[in-house]
Amino acid sequence: MGLLKSSEITKTFIDLDEALEWVENQIIKDFNIEEDYQKPLELEEFEALAGRKESTIMDFKMHIKELSFKDKESIFLASDFSNDLYFIRKGVVKIVLPLKHGQTLNVSSLGRGAFFGEFSFLDNIPRSAHAIASGDVELYVLTREDFDNFTSNHKISAIMSLRGLVRALVWRLRNTNAQLGSLNEF
Repeated sequence: MGLLKSSEITKTFIDLDEALEWVENQIIKDFNIEEDYQKPLELEEFEALAGRKESTIMDFKMHIKELSFKDKESIFLASDFSNDLYFIRKGVVKIVLPLKHGQTLNVSSLGRGAFFGEFSFLDNIPRSAHAIASGDVELYVLTREDFDNFTSNHKISAIMSLRGLVRALVWRLRNTNAQLGSLNEF
């Protein structure tokens, strides 16, 4: 009594992270999700800037940079010191936690429209995880210094942006709590 028909192909994986990555890639392929992600987002399309005046967005554009990364290229590594906040215009970024003996844990895969790097952006402490490009990635980058300069003229937009960061952090923390709670089931 087998779980597979004799004509089906089985696939084995080294670890759970490799299996999850394969499943994510299959879902993207099967549902043609990649087509939706071909065009890079413009700055005003990010939720953090939704509803802002055109003049505010134009001023914000003066404070950001654009960067590109190739597949498997490191955007930053754990213990790097930088306080940049990254907005994903195009592609997928994997957030990976380094473990003992060279092992890693894939914390999350973030796609177009998401942001990352918020911990160091907010607390000015070195990075706690690696950020690795999964395929070609295009980003907007905002340094803490540039954000502070922007906020001197746009206080309401700054407050709204920080509220958005806090909401996202709360959602991510709740998700982490749920994942940790599910470990009890094993």
